[in-house]
Amino acid sequence: MNKKTATKPNIILETSIFGFYYDTAFCNAEKMKATKLLLQKLNDKCYNGFITDYIYGELMKYKNKELFEKLLKLYPIKILDTQKYSKKIDNLAAEFLKEEIIPKTKPDDALHLASGIIIPIIDILVSFNYKHIINLQVIEQAKIITKKLGYKFHLNIYSPFSL
Repeated sequence: MNKKTATKPNIILETSIFGFYYDTAFCNAEKMKATKLLLQKLNDKCYNGFITDYIYGELMKYKNKELFEKLLKLYPIKILDTQKYSKKIDNLAAEFLKEEIIPKTKPDDALHLASGIIIPIIDILVSFNYKHIINLQVIEQAKIITKKLGYKFHLNIYSPFSL
């Protein structure tokens, strides 16, 4: 839990979370349920919810961006301006791509992970991206790279099922 707030964890919701809110495919029913439960926990003030301006920009690229805008109004999710940290975030994300712990074809995933690590108020990154984010090998390699660059890896990474 963040020492500055000492009340409830600050979480970043990664892009994959929002897609499952509206996903009615039977095979994704559990993810949809977990997403809605997580967002309800934001309403219940169990967590402080955030997205970065990177994530907001990514969501606005989708053809149904109005649905995402609606979610941001329904739930207490604040947009973090990463400008203050952008050099560090970009540097760390570039290193993740260079070291190929995240594929070069997935720079947004590298930015999401780097943002959670660099922004000091963030305690938890929440994602359904098991391939590039919630992956023990990726997390362990990210810890090594983060330390090598002189940053502290303070982040916990979970799926909505774990919260």
